[in-house]
Formats: sequence, C-alpha cells, structure tokens
Amino acid sequence: MSSKQSGKAKPSKAPNSEKKNYDETDKAFLAKKKEDEKALKELKLRHDNHVLAFQIGD
Repeated sequence: MSSKQSGKAKPSKAPNSEKKNYDETDKAFLAKKKEDEKALKELKLRHDNHVLAFQIGD
C-alpha cells in the first residue's frame, strides 16, 4: 500500500518570464529613473552624514 507520492506535493514551477522588449523611450525612462534613484540615495547619505556630524558637534 505504499505510494510514490507521500507527504506534501511539490508546487509546480512557474513558467519562465519572457524577456521584455523595450523601445528607446522605455529605455530612456528606465535609465532616468535609475539615475534619479542613485542621486536620491546619495543625497540621503549626505544628509545622514551631515545630521550625524551636527549632533556630534554639540
């Protein structure tokens, strides 16, 4: 009475996602978005360092 499927069944694999085809406007938008995120990250880092330096100076 033993069966090959004992215990929980494994979930089926999700199909591979297809590569997206971007046109030039999409590529430009994504590049600009990436640059903006990088600039924001640097600005936050600079701000945190400035606040830390100001607090230590008190």
